[in-house]
Amino acid sequence: MTTAATKAGAKKDPHETDVTRPKLIVAIGRQRVGKTTLLKAVTEISRSQGANPEIWNTDMMNKSHAIDVLGGDVFSPTQSSVAGQAKWLEQRILDLSKSGRDAVLDIGGGWTAVHELIQSAPLLGTLRRLKVDLVMIFVIGAEEADLDYLDDLYNRGFNAPRSAVVINEGLLPQSADSDDVLKSVIAHAGVQRTLKKGGRCVFFPAINGLKQITERKQTFTDYAAGKSVPGLPEPSIFDVMRAQFWLLHDLPEFMHDLGPEFLPSLPNGLPRIWSQEEVEEMEDV
Repeated sequence: MTTAATKAGAKKDPHETDVTRPKLIVAIGRQRVGKTTLLKAVTEISRSQGANPEIWNTDMMNKSHAIDVLGGDVFSPTQSSVAGQAKWLEQRILDLSKSGRDAVLDIGGGWTAVHELIQSAPLLGTLRRLKVDLVMIFVIGAEEADLDYLDDLYNRGFNAPRSAVVINEGLLPQSADSDDVLKSVIAHAGVQRTLKKGGRCVFFPAINGLKQITERKQTFTDYAAGKSVPGLPEPSIFDVMRAQFWLLHDLPEFMHDLGPEFLPSLPNGLPRIWSQEEVEEMEDV
C-alpha cells in the first residue's frame, strides 16, 4: 500500500486558491473512523499557513482525543441534548456569517446536531442565503457500511454541493492494495454522485504512534518536535522521525490532493511537501 494520497474527482488545479465566503467544514462518519484526527491535523497545518478558523466541538463524549487540544478559539455548547446543540449550532452559524471566519466542526458519531438541523430546517438553503459554504468530509475505513452516512443524508434529500470522501488509510488491512480500495469505493453509487458534483475521493495517510500522541494530549507538531510531557516517557527517535515525515510530507500531500476548496482559507497557500531527504537532514521541526 502506498503512503501517498490518491485522488479521484474534479480535475481542478490543487494549487488554486479559493478565498471568499466563510466555510463550515464538517467531518461525517461512524465512530472511530478518524474524524477528529483528520480535523485536528488539517486545522493544525492550516494555522501554520495563516488560516484562522474557529473550532466548534459538539463531540462531548470524546474526552481523551478531543480537538480542544489545539487551543485557540474553541467553542462548545453548554447543553448535551441533540436539540439543544442544534440550537447552539444555529447561533454559531449566524455569527459565522457576520464574522467571515471559517469554522471546523467536530460533531462525533451517531445522531448529531448537524443531523437534527438537516431534519428540522432547510440547512443548505439557509447557508446559501447566509453566504456560508458547507464543506462535508465523509470519513470511512475498510467497511462498506462506513458509507451509510453518505447514503442516509442523500435519502433525506440532503446533497451538499461541496463534499469529499476520505479513506482513512490507517483503518485498512496491511495487505490491502490502495488502488483496489479506491476502485471499490469509487464504484459506490453515493461516491459517484459526490464525484459528479465536483467532489473528491482521497486517502488520509496513516500515522504511526497515534495512540501515544493521543495519550500525551499533544499537538502533532509538538510530538514531532519531541517535546516532553511531565510524567510520561520520552517518545523514541524513531517515532519522532516518523511523525515528522507524516507532518511534513504525507499530510501536506493529502491537503494538496484534497484541494483548497475543502480546507480553511489559506492566506499563505497550501503547505510545502517536504521530500524524505529534506526531513532526514533537518535538525528539528
